[in-house]
Amino acid sequence: MERAGIAHSPLLKELMRVNLIAPDPLGLGIQVDEHSQVVAPNGTVSGRLFVVGALTAGQNWEITAVPDIRVQAKAIAKHITRGQ
Repeated sequence: MERAGIAHSPLLKELMRVNLIAPDPLGLGIQVDEHSQVVAPNGTVSGRLFVVGALTAGQNWEITAVPDIRVQAKAIAKHITRGQ
């Protein structure tokens, strides 16, 4: 059911194996918070790992088109530069 594919990426499978990422509750991609920061399996929000695009579909349902991804990337950049 996943749209973007943790199972299809050796990198993402390794990140999941070492407990840095977790599938989102809907099984559509990676679990992230409202700022697209990765949420680890233990619930810890990463301050350094962000995800954009279809891998965030569990949080941002319609995030497949380039204009939407551009808006998401801009919001992440603003969040990072504010140091929050």
